[in-house]
Amino acid sequence: MNHAPLTTLAALKVSGRAVAVPFSIALPDHSILLCDTILRFLPEKRIVLRGIHHQQTVLVKLFFDADNWQKEINGFEKLQHAGINTPTLLMQCALEQGGVCLFAFIDNAQPLDVLWQQADETEKRGYLDKLLPCLQTLWQHQLLQRDLHLGNFLLQTQEDGSATLWLLDPASCQHFSHPHEQQKNLALLLAQLPLADWDFALQHLQGDAAINALAKQQWRQRLQHYLKKILRDCTEVADLSPHSGLRILAQRRFLTPALREQLKNPAALMQNAVILKNGNSAKVFRIEVDGKAFVVKQYLNKDWLRKLRRAFRPSRAARSWHYAHALAFAGVRVPHPVALIEQKTGPLVTSAWFISEHCADADLLTRWQAHAPTLEELHSLRAMFTALQALHIHHGDMKASNLLSDGKTLAVIDYDGVQHHRSAAALQRALHKDTQRFLHNWPDNSALQQQLTEYLAL
Repeated sequence: MNHAPLTTLAALKVSGRAVAVPFSIALPDHSILLCDTILRFLPEKRIVLRGIHHQQTVLVKLFFDADNWQKEINGFEKLQHAGINTPTLLMQCALEQGGVCLFAFIDNAQPLDVLWQQADETEKRGYLDKLLPCLQTLWQHQLLQRDLHLGNFLLQTQEDGSATLWLLDPASCQHFSHPHEQQKNLALLLAQLPLADWDFALQHLQGDAAINALAKQQWRQRLQHYLKKILRDCTEVADLSPHSGLRILAQRRFLTPALREQLKNPAALMQNAVILKNGNSAKVFRIEVDGKAFVVKQYLNKDWLRKLRRAFRPSRAARSWHYAHALAFAGVRVPHPVALIEQKTGPLVTSAWFISEHCADADLLTRWQAHAPTLEELHSLRAMFTALQALHIHHGDMKASNLLSDGKTLAVIDYDGVQHHRSAAALQRALHKDTQRFLHNWPDNSALQQQLTEYLAL
């Protein structure tokens, strides 16, 4: 660590996502700032890191331009004036064309979005009880957190069991003048919660129908933005395409050197694979890379007529990539999408692969033959249909083998039959077919089918 190479803001900006840690930066007071862990990287804007300065662990924000650096400082001063808990700004200085901010590093803390994912409804209500006074204090001082989401709050647990809520991202805290902006701000928070949590959260946050309508609008906008983002190089997804004839998109969280090499040679993916399905238009097989299991679905266009027909629409693999991310965005559990590969000859996709994380859960038919549905599974089932409604899609193949369960939540697989519907009437008809197909997994008038029919309020 003591020998971390010395670099500059200009060099870091040019490096893009290839920035390697650890590195050191010389500050204007001749002290050395050591940076050892990248926490967030926004190309052309800033890098957020954990660092060490004067033997103290600090949160480091390196800004590539002076405007964003100044916004951070101004935002911190506004939060401090309002009496909001935010990490202390220990040092700030202009550097090259941008600037540096060093904040106190908050130990024993977790982001509220991470805690939310692991919490039951009672715990979530407790988090909202801590969050609402913070928001009210902001609003009383005519301030909005413009990037309001749970990930911008840290909950720090003290030794005595008490907890402190910290607000992050001072640069996003700005003044507002119109009361309607306060409503939009609350709707923004609601729009980023799982759909299944909206009803109780709206009530707990003292919202109304107008805020609910605004939240739905903002949720749709965020969804559309997200589904565009996963088709390019971004924080979450790496574009590994070596040339125009081979398109490779992969989730960064799964990328290892070995997987990178495998993705570049998709034709070799089947070597040492376990075949799960060997169809005429698609093959499904399981592979292992670095001890981790993945499921690969290879789509085949065997004749030129099929290739020509599909040339002007997304490939089936691209549709699976799209809908797996859409379902996950809506709070439905899916095996994590890992990669999309398309092999092209000119504009024609000749072969395509969709890769997801392997899910070892039992299918629903097997599980519910051995165990009665748990209350958590039933809640998850209802949440799944709510999410389909919100996404304006139906699944198209609701056989029990396409639904997996870990005993608490259902996971949805196989997105080949998913269709998007523009009209509400068409969507309702399609969802009714989905529901009927789901119920037909069990004998007519059986006790389980009747229980599920009543639970889904049909």
